[in-house]
Amino acid sequence: MDSQGREVSYYSELKGDMVFLFLKDVLDGYSVYTLKLNYTLNKETQIRSKTWSFTTGKGRTIQWLFAQYDEFMLHPGSKLPIKLVASYDDGTSGTPNSPIAYSSSSPAGLKVSADGMLEGRKPGSYKLTFISGKCVTRCQ
Repeated sequence: MDSQGREVSYYSELKGDMVFLFLKDVLDGYSVYTLKLNYTLNKETQIRSKTWSFTTGKGRTIQWLFAQYDEFMLHPGSKLPIKLVASYDDGTSGTPNSPIAYSSSSPAGLKVSADGMLEGRKPGSYKLTFISGKCVTRCQ
């Protein structure tokens, strides 16, 4: 589980009496993670539990944010969730885990919520800005 209470996906593999855990995605940098493992020993029915936390190091950094659309058209009253892909400094890309700030060049014409939901209000041409750390991306 990450510091915001979100589950972290993983695979597990049992080899003899050892359990190996493999993460499905790269962990965020400078973040605290807590692992809780419930298990039973061979030939026992009692459930045992171990919990520990760790903090990651620097991690990867977002270099670019890309919107799923280069341009889009919304009619007044219609909504569209904006989906972003992050390109990282380690050559990987994927859905960003770090917080994204969204803004519109004119909220009176195009509203954007904190979670990236766009809402058309008035006809016009508007620009969106996405910010994560030092990465700033704009699209129209």
